[in-house]
Formats: sequence, C-alpha cells, structure tokens
Amino acid sequence: MAEHSRCSPSRLSRIIACPGSVELIDNLMITSTIQKSKPSEYAARGTMLHKVMEKYYYGPKVHNTKALDGLELDDRVLIEDAAEYLDLVYKSIQSFNAKSEVSVSLESWGIPDVYGTLDYSIIDWVNRHAHIIDWKFGSGVIVYAKENPQLLAYAAGAVKWPTTVQNITLHIVQPAIDHYDTWECSINELYDWVHGTLAIAINECYSSGIDKFVPGVEQCRWCEAKNHCEARMTFSRKQLSNSLRLKKSWLHVRLLKT
Repeated sequence: MAEHSRCSPSRLSRIIACPGSVELIDNLMITSTIQKSKPSEYAARGTMLHKVMEKYYYGPKVHNTKALDGLELDDRVLIEDAAEYLDLVYKSIQSFNAKSEVSVSLESWGIPDVYGTLDYSIIDWVNRHAHIIDWKFGSGVIVYAKENPQLLAYAAGAVKWPTTVQNITLHIVQPAIDHYDTWECSINELYDWVHGTLAIAINECYSSGIDKFVPGVEQCRWCEAKNHCEARMTFSRKQLSNSLRLKKSWLHVRLLKT
C-alpha cells in the first residue's frame, strides 16, 4: 500500500470542503503546470520526530532512550512529553492491541480511495473502545480533535468494518504548545460520517461542474492549485472588494464625526 493517496486522510479537510481541488491538482500536475511540492524544513522535522517516536515508544512506560541520542534538547522534550501523554492514556485500558505507524485503508468501508499511515492506535477489547492518536509536533497551527476528518478516517481504517468496537476517542497530541485534545464518538457516528460526509465528497471529486469548487481560507491555505484556481481568484476579488467597502464605510463614518 502506498503511504499516501490523492485522497489521503491528511488532505480530507480540504477535499471535503472543496472536492473540485482533487481533479484540478491532478490536471495541473499532468500538464506540469505545478510540481509535487517538496517537504518544508518544518515538515521534514515533523517526519523525523515521528520516526523517533516510533523507535522510542515500545509500550506503557517502556521507552527506548537510545532513540533520543543526537536530538536537540527541545526535540527530546517533545518526544518525552508525547510519550508521557500516551502513558496516561494506557491507565484506563485493560486488554489491548496497540500499533505504531500503521498503514490503514477504508476499503472495508467501501471507500478504497482513502488510505494512509496512522501514527498510533490502541484497541481496548475489554471496553470495545478504540483510541486513535495523532502526533502534531509543530506549533504554528493549533489542531483540534472534534470531528477532525483526518482522525476520523484513521479511526475507520484502524477498526475496519464490520467491527465489535463501540466507541472511539480521537487524540491530538501537540506538545510544542502544550495542547492535548480529545473527542469521543460512537461507531454509529463514525459510520454515518464515512457513508455520508466522506462518501459524498469523494463522489463529488469525480463529478463535473463548477459547484464542486468551494474556496475558503482554510481549504485554500495548503492547496497546491490555489494560484491556478479561478474559483479562488473570484473569491479573493470578492474578499478584497468587501474589505475596501468596509474601509470606505469606516472612513465615511469617521469623517462625519469630525
């Protein structure tokens, strides 16, 4: 299985918000209008820390300290803080199956287009509860667990369908800003999301029509095609026009008061 798909979990927030972006990116790459972006310095550091975490964390309070050799002090602290959080998660778990850096696919749910690599999963068989953990070692953008498409897709890939798991807790572990966020949902809620929100967005990726392009600040932020997207350009012009209109109104009111 390839590590990332065109509809990988990490891209789902953008794809669900703007399904048209998938085909546009593909077409621009085919014509070499855009190239596959190279990992930034921050992304490369994140990838490195993910690999260290995999080697460092063997299980509850079983840590391979040699994996930290050569790391800067700040990076060592991030790994140790993430591991400490995971140790706390294990305190409420009895019988479990845990996996690190797991290739997951939503094929069992009928959506083979979505697959990727999950950072860490724990299936608590006694309580029929799954824990989906995502390491976020950056500090630039705060990430939340609630209804997070990336983590929901990872959850579906980890538990597969059908399953005896009844509840799932999504965990965002962002130690650089001391941010640890969780959100719990039932397997029924996950099922509805996969066959509703996600399935609709994936189907729209392959449909035709301008309506599938929905520009916005969040979905356009990391989109490789944003500088070649007519819908975004129209959106930006409207934003600029609205901004200028508000500025003129503010100046007009201020002049009236003077």
